[in-house]
Amino acid sequence: FASRIMTTMHVSFSFDDHVYESRSKELFENINEVTECTARIASAQGGTILSFSHNGFDALFAPDTSAPISAAVAIRQEIIAVNRERSRKGLSLVALRVTLDSGEVMLGVVGDETRMQATAVSSSFNTARVLDALFTRFDANILCTERIQRWAGEYGSRYIGKTHDGGEL
Repeated sequence: FASRIMTTMHVSFSFDDHVYESRSKELFENINEVTECTARIASAQGGTILSFSHNGFDALFAPDTSAPISAAVAIRQEIIAVNRERSRKGLSLVALRVTLDSGEVMLGVVGDETRMQATAVSSSFNTARVLDALFTRFDANILCTERIQRWAGEYGSRYIGKTHDGGEL
């Protein structure tokens, strides 16, 4: 078990409904196409991928640097290029959401005698999911907390307000 302040990134993506309805190898090819190019970027910018799912992944970055923001922007630019190519081929486009927060992250191992797995626990992951739910309300591609925004320097950003995560503002 270890605990430290880190930046958390949550990357989520989705496709048109017909991609999910295909229930075939094509679905996994779509998921892997997006996962492969986005996770590669996060790793190249110093991120550590924690877990993959059918619609994205979580990653950790060193705190107080612009690396997670650079990674988020590069991921967004990569998906724009992917979508251009997918459009050219007549494939459905990828909807992408990236959220960033910073806070205490506890890293440890969970499991039993036969199977163990490293995991991370942090309220920052909950905050990322609250932000993820806001993408439909705002015209944004990347959402972050004020703790992260200060590192946005060279990138354009705008303040869009406060939200509640349980009882916390």
